[in-house]
Amino acid sequence: MRKTSLILVFSLFAISWATSAPVRGDLSETSEARYLAGLRERRLFSLVEAYCRRRLGEAYLIERRRAELTVELSRTALEAALFAKSPEREELAARALKIVDDELRNKPSSAWRPLLDVQHGLVDLVWGERLREEAQLLDVGEPQLEQARARLRTAVMQLKQARTTLEERLRELNRTRPSNVDSPLNSDVPDADDWASLRRNVDYQLGRAYRNQGESYPPRSADRASSLELAIETFESLTRAESTDSITWQARLEEVTCKRLLGDLMAAERVLDLVDAQAPPADVADRARAQRIRVRILAGRLDEARKFLRPEDTDAASNADADVRLAALEWLIASTVAEEKAGRTSEATEVRARAGALTRLIAERQAPYWARRAEALAASAVATSPAGHGDSSLAVAAASFYRQGNLDKAIEIYDQLFTQAWSKRQQELAFDAAFTAGAIEQGRKRHEAAAERFAKLSQTLADHPRSAEAQLLASYNLGQTLLATQANPDLLQAGLARYAQSLETQIRQWPNAKETAQARVWLGRLRTQQRAWDAAAQAFGAVGLDASLALEAVQGLIYCRSAQLAALRAAAQPTEPAFSVIEIELSRYVPGYPDRIASPMPPASRAAAISLAKLGLLYGKQDFASGSSATHALSLITAVAGEPELPAEERSTIEVWMIAALSATHRLDDALKRAVQLKTANPRDASAVVQLLDAMPTASDGINLVRAQTVMRLIGLLPSQRELLNATERLPVDRAEARALDLLGPAGETRRAYDALARNYPQDGDAQLAYAEFLSKQTDRESLTIAAAKWREIERASSESSPRWYRARLGMAEAYDKLGDRARAKQLIELTQALHPELGGPTLKPKYDALLMRLNTTK
Repeated sequence: MRKTSLILVFSLFAISWATSAPVRGDLSETSEARYLAGLRERRLFSLVEAYCRRRLGEAYLIERRRAELTVELSRTALEAALFAKSPEREELAARALKIVDDELRNKPSSAWRPLLDVQHGLVDLVWGERLREEAQLLDVGEPQLEQARARLRTAVMQLKQARTTLEERLRELNRTRPSNVDSPLNSDVPDADDWASLRRNVDYQLGRAYRNQGESYPPRSADRASSLELAIETFESLTRAESTDSITWQARLEEVTCKRLLGDLMAAERVLDLVDAQAPPADVADRARAQRIRVRILAGRLDEARKFLRPEDTDAASNADADVRLAALEWLIASTVAEEKAGRTSEATEVRARAGALTRLIAERQAPYWARRAEALAASAVATSPAGHGDSSLAVAAASFYRQGNLDKAIEIYDQLFTQAWSKRQQELAFDAAFTAGAIEQGRKRHEAAAERFAKLSQTLADHPRSAEAQLLASYNLGQTLLATQANPDLLQAGLARYAQSLETQIRQWPNAKETAQARVWLGRLRTQQRAWDAAAQAFGAVGLDASLALEAVQGLIYCRSAQLAALRAAAQPTEPAFSVIEIELSRYVPGYPDRIASPMPPASRAAAISLAKLGLLYGKQDFASGSSATHALSLITAVAGEPELPAEERSTIEVWMIAALSATHRLDDALKRAVQLKTANPRDASAVVQLLDAMPTASDGINLVRAQTVMRLIGLLPSQRELLNATERLPVDRAEARALDLLGPAGETRRAYDALARNYPQDGDAQLAYAEFLSKQTDRESLTIAAAKWREIERASSESSPRWYRARLGMAEAYDKLGDRARAKQLIELTQALHPELGGPTLKPKYDALLMRLNTTK
């Protein structure tokens, strides 16, 4: 019969990493398994996962191969969990189980199902062992210890079930297999030898599960004794076999551990004597030596334990066994405690330093399982010893508590490390410790505490290169606390004041730090929300073009200044002076403005250029005889349009505003050509340009017609998107459409457009005014009668002596005149003149006088 099989090679390798010593012997590992193990030892878990998933995606994958790769994938997730922090590590551990569960669900009848069942039990065993060690070494309380027991109980159940399945498969194979027949080496069907070997592995892992269960209970308790006795019984069943293999050696060493935990040190020594007498392999001898050290540590015979230590155990140049190094670390920690109790401070310090160095060596050279055990031991020594510890020991302890989720303890030790480093003037170490403690508080959303820590750190170590970063994080966490105070106006206002003060401190104290750009943007946002436009613009405008947040700053500056300009226009106040201010602010972001604009333009420059052009056309000085805002706008838009690889959204915006700039500089034919070629437009850009063109002064009939054609072309792009505009944005478009149709015809469409305008915006005075003016230009009696009524309606809705009130009175008189009721028209004008001799001022009075003169001279 064949001596071994591929599945046993794989299964032994797959479970050996989780044991307290690797299972070796006459079963060779596959080259693939060694490759993946090497990647995991270097913690390149993502590479292993990618490799396994790629192979699992191959077509025609045999079931044995699927099972092997699934176990490797599960194992990788579990090893990654050993060095991840909470809650990521719990997610990885859960993923390790899910990988197996998914495969079992997808392939419930796989011939290799027992291998997956064993891996499922191993995941629970390893994670339960990890939780137990942390709960006991780091003293995190009973809840985590109970979690460990639950995991271990599940592991026992899974492994016992797997053993039952294997026994059934063995009986079936033995009953049906012909004698003296070997199955081919690469068969996808397991044989009795496969399952027999795997069953020995399952028994070994079941013993480990019992042993861990026992360790989870208090010393000398009945539960501990019962579980450990079950473990010993299981291991003895493996050591009674006639042949001696890797499982036999490992089971004997586990026996030693169980007897040591039961306090039967003499029995433990007898088993070790038996191991030594049988000339064990070198690695087994090393593990036995590690057990000798632990037995003597437990007996308080540290000098005797020291005799079993060798120089190479702690030598970085050697390849010492991981378990031996861990035992050496246990001896160093125990020796430190003994020296402290004896009052030998200098000796304790020296031994503690050696322990720290060995902890780092294990972390660097051994697999994650051993590194985490060493780290937990070191953390336990720091947490339980009242004496001072070295910087490296405190750092290791704090990191260990942080990874396993005991954040309060981690912060406590980071604070100790800060105090110790500060007293030694080790500013870098002190800063890192305090910064990490603040980051932990931030990570668990204790923002008030985090803000206090970061603010204190930034002032204590104000000269540190990262002090500005700490201050920015203080501001960030203060901002987060505001979210919890929104319902209380008093608390909210106080919080906003603290937040602003923190940002202003950053800007004042670290004006040139890269983090300060973010502080300026946040302050700008705050002042924008408070409608403190000038303060917001000052904050945004102080961010340089070379800053990573330049685009965000420019956008904030544009928003607040645009709001100011819109408010001025709504109040019928001049906008040119305010635009001159923003022209200066935005031109800083457009090198070479206005004559020689530099290229290529970064995104912030393009945004500034586009907005400067828009605002210039909407609010700037339109003096065509001299260098006007329109001329500068055309230069800006032309420069941006020439930029290579312009994003599609920006190019669409540029094309629309190019039409506006060409129209504003009297290049109306060019504007119309571009409008005809335009295929799509952002509805808000198109709406703004339509409104701009509609508001341009009346010119010759030819110019007005071309402008109207351009307006209608732009409006033609909007039907499918006009619903994206709100009522305020739609009104100017609808009004411009009606006016353009008034120039272009036909009459029926124009009438329908004005009717719809008045009907859709009954509360808007401008819409009603435009409708009345259109009706007044008609010649049919029906339209003029409606016009007179509409003017009367507008007059009643307007304040007396307002411009619209005067326009409505004049409109009524004109309508009565066209209807032939000249007496009524004359009476209306004379009454208006008697009440208000100025007749609306220099714009409307000449029109009143001209109409009255005509009425007086016409019979």
